[in-house]
Amino acid sequence: MGSIVLLSGGYDSALIAFRNPGTRALWIDYGQQSAAQEHQQACALQRQLGFEMQTVSLQLQVNADRVACPVVPARNAVLLSIAANYTEPGDTILIGCNAADQELFADCRLEFLEVMGCVLN
Repeated sequence: MGSIVLLSGGYDSALIAFRNPGTRALWIDYGQQSAAQEHQQACALQRQLGFEMQTVSLQLQVNADRVACPVVPARNAVLLSIAANYTEPGDTILIGCNAADQELFADCRLEFLEVMGCVLN
């Protein structure tokens, strides 16, 4: 049994990768404005921590004005489902969600993550 982290290159996923040596990583380009910077940070983390990383590209419906409307509908549901495709039975998917994100992003709430865990198992 192993684990795979959805690695955005941000603080949350970087901390998860750091605290879980031997994990694999998955970086997903879903059309986000900051894709180039995120990928650069994810690659830097990969080099520093020495883990295996795979990259997936897809196109989600992303609002051009991320300041006015930062929500990408069902983003984490899609990302978790893709990560599940890269796992073996018994593997754990690690995702960086924090309490500060819960109010704006429904797919960062514990209830959502618990349901996704049931669905993907």
